[in-house]
Amino acid sequence: MREGKRELEQHAEEHPQPLFALLRALRPVLLIHDIAIVTRYPDVVAVLTNDQSFSVQPYAAKMRALAGDFILGLDDSDEYERDVSILRLAAPRSDIPGLASFVTETTDEP
Repeated sequence: MREGKRELEQHAEEHPQPLFALLRALRPVLLIHDIAIVTRYPDVVAVLTNDQSFSVQPYAAKMRALAGDFILGLDDSDEYERDVSILRLAAPRSDIPGLASFVTETTDEP
């Protein structure tokens, strides 16, 4: 039984698109053990723009331990705004079409 579970988990990790398509259709907001998996764009935007209700603070220490301090581990603050402005200088919005093409070509390779 465990082997089958691990194979299913590995498949979901390697090919998440079908799983998320299914969740969007059947359970767009899935709650598991106090964790919410939000799959529809408008819901994701609502979460990302409501720091009071959806803070990263409960996970900040874990994220910091895994990857150090980085922007996804910050709530909206002066530090966050500073880091976002630096990122926008490093990768301006005008670069997005080229980056999107690169990502698409790279991820479509066998």
